[in-house]
Formats: sequence, C-alpha cells, structure tokens
Amino acid sequence: MAIQQMHTYCAMCVSRCGVLATIEDGRLTKVTADPEHPNGCICVKGTAAPEIVYSPDRLQYPMVRTRPKGERAPGWVRISWDQAMALVASRLLDLKSRYGPEAVVFGSATVSVTASPRPTRAPQHSCGYVSSP
Repeated sequence: MAIQQMHTYCAMCVSRCGVLATIEDGRLTKVTADPEHPNGCICVKGTAAPEIVYSPDRLQYPMVRTRPKGERAPGWVRISWDQAMALVASRLLDLKSRYGPEAVVFGSATVSVTASPRPTRAPQHSCGYVSSP
C-alpha cells in the first residue's frame, strides 16, 4: 500500500486553510490541518473532504429534469456533457435575445476566481482530490 502525504490547501470555502492530504493507493483518505501552515486549523467541512469526494450520492455527470417543477417525482435522467453544454448555451442565448446581454451575471466566491480580471475555468484544487461541491 502506497501512502503519501501532500501539503496543499482545502478548497471547501474561501479560507484556503493549509492541510495535509493523505493519499493511499491514489485515493484521498484523510485531510488534517497542516501544522506548518500559519492558519494551523481546519473546519469540519475540510475534515470531511474524503467522505464528500467519494460519496455515492455525489453528482458526477449532468442530469436534466423531464417533468415540470412542483411534481413529486422530477424524472431526472442522465445526459451527456455535450448535451448539457448545448442546453445551457441555448437557454443563455434565449435569455440574451429576450432581455439583453446583461440579463445574466456569473458570480464566484472563491479567492482564485474573483481576483481574476477575466472569467476563467475553476482551478484544480489539491491535485484534483478536493474541490468545492
């Protein structure tokens, strides 16, 4: 069993606490406060990162509702990433044509994205093991 500890940061909120991530055979198994980091602490969300990342209930692919809102069973079905992107693009273009290009705003509460002068793709945090839900 290969065990590795990585000095990194927690991406569960904007604080970016310094953490030690324990990786066992390529799988994140534990997140603890990094004693070498000035913050020196971690909250329960950061500690729960492995449970959150590997939760069987975590969405890992796009879904689309097949029944109207308000119905007891929404009828979620899995769609491809290409279908999801086309659906979102279509709806955004519709909003733009009906209400103008300033009808939609994209906000972000992460330090790494809000400091950017232009929209960017969200960064890969903690070597891809920990990311904000």
